[in-house]
Amino acid sequence: MPSAISGVSTAELIAQGASPSCDPDSRYEADWELIKRCRAGIDLPLLVALMQSESSAARSRAAFLIEEAATAHEALYEAIVGFADDNLSDCRRAFVKFVTDTRLYDARIADALAKCLHDRDLTVRLCSIRWAIDAPTGSFDHFCTLVSTGAGLSLPTPRPSNRRWLDIWRAEALQRSDRALAIARRVRSGESIRNIRTTIAEEDSFVLCGLEHSLHLRQKRRRIPSAPRLPATE
Repeated sequence: MPSAISGVSTAELIAQGASPSCDPDSRYEADWELIKRCRAGIDLPLLVALMQSESSAARSRAAFLIEEAATAHEALYEAIVGFADDNLSDCRRAFVKFVTDTRLYDARIADALAKCLHDRDLTVRLCSIRWAIDAPTGSFDHFCTLVSTGAGLSLPTPRPSNRRWLDIWRAEALQRSDRALAIARRVRSGESIRNIRTTIAEEDSFVLCGLEHSLHLRQKRRRIPSAPRLPATE
């Protein structure tokens, strides 16, 4: 028998989760119903409106929903790409995780990923390196070429007038992106993070620890045997 919440409209579910009086259990139930509907492609314009809301809280909630839904729909494309430029790191991180899980990749997404690779928020940078580790070979090679041209670099604001300072800043930023891709390339070739640590000391330990943890979880899942198939019944 379908649950009662399945009969609640999407607009009501969005409003319910945003209400300060909503208890945690009800908010959780509402959000997971929204995630199921997103996966099924139901009422996507309402989710897009949430993603493009002026409210930071609304966009942060939308980031959670699309990250968990991890299902590509054409109707979400513009809002997803827009997340890469959002002021909230939750949204930028959700963009990277979404394109990692859905394998979406084109010229606009590549440019947006390049920005995220340069991101000063370490959680966004970590997710971007994870994307580079998991990306198909063709996408990874294209992305490396793109980043080597300086794609994704955003000049600091206000922009300094000292040209020499800008040249130094750009060189350091490019070194940072090169380092990220070098880490991804070495992990893709099977090298351990423990070994990489000894030769790339400049990388933040938060990023390396995060990569090591995610790779450990991946290996652990691979060791878990598949559940036996049940015999067919007539």
